[in-house]
Amino acid sequence: MKQIVCEMCGGKDLVKQDGMFICQSCGTKYSVEEAKKMMVTIDNSAKLENALKNARRARENKNYEQAEECYKIILMEEPDNWEANFYSIYFKAMQTNIGNISQAAYSITNSTKTVLKDIKKLDDTIQQNEAITQMSTDISAFVSIMYNATIYSYNSNIKIYKNYSDNDILEPVELEGKIRCINEAHEKILPSTEMLRTFGNELISEFGKNEFTDSINIQCHETALKILKEFHNSIADTRIDTSGLKKYLQKYADDLKKLKPSSEILSLSEKNPLFEDLNSNQTFGCFSEWLKALGYIILAAILFIILRYLKSSF
Repeated sequence: MKQIVCEMCGGKDLVKQDGMFICQSCGTKYSVEEAKKMMVTIDNSAKLENALKNARRARENKNYEQAEECYKIILMEEPDNWEANFYSIYFKAMQTNIGNISQAAYSITNSTKTVLKDIKKLDDTIQQNEAITQMSTDISAFVSIMYNATIYSYNSNIKIYKNYSDNDILEPVELEGKIRCINEAHEKILPSTEMLRTFGNELISEFGKNEFTDSINIQCHETALKILKEFHNSIADTRIDTSGLKKYLQKYADDLKKLKPSSEILSLSEKNPLFEDLNSNQTFGCFSEWLKALGYIILAAILFIILRYLKSSF
């Protein structure tokens, strides 16, 4: 790294003002040409190595605030350092509260493309793959933490409605409150699942398709679908319209089928009630309604016959 050093006092804090560089220590002024001649290379390798060591130690100890600050120091010296670019944002997001989860997820998502470009600048494929794996692992960890926090918050807010069975009719105000809780939880979870999908898609865009990148991309899409499906089943209520959420589920399933038609996450829809069939169509729905109507007609006919019999008996 190059820096201008004052010839008069050795000061390193020179500020450009009115076309001149002014030393903030002694006040000596230099022209642009003079300043260029005074530029010297500063070796900050020891400082960076120490900052990186502290940052990784803080990361291992889950000291998010310290890790964020250490990575910011590295970023000032090495703007293209992928680790500093990613984790300075990542650990700031990890310190967020439940109300700002969406913004935290968006901040990580928005940094994905830049960080992957920085990773691509690394010397060899092994280093690149290690960085991608590390990034993928920590993004998944973030999504898991935020999902659990959102579900905990949702369950705390929704417990007032737990005493109602599916056959009960909620009062309008109570129903409105439950819908609001569901919508708020969905708005928090969706940015996290989208973050996974974006990371997978950007990875393919930047590094191309190969066995390694395909594996990471598929894993991201599988996890996103699984999380959103678990959320849907945890809030399922016959009294509440979840068609908007189901649209996202269908899109996630369709995208995953293109990547891996044999994915277990898709096959579980037929084996486990947690993953109900995402491909049920309107024809079956209409047929089901028709059978229900036919049942009512048959029941009415039986009652009519019984009444006629009783009437004739008397």
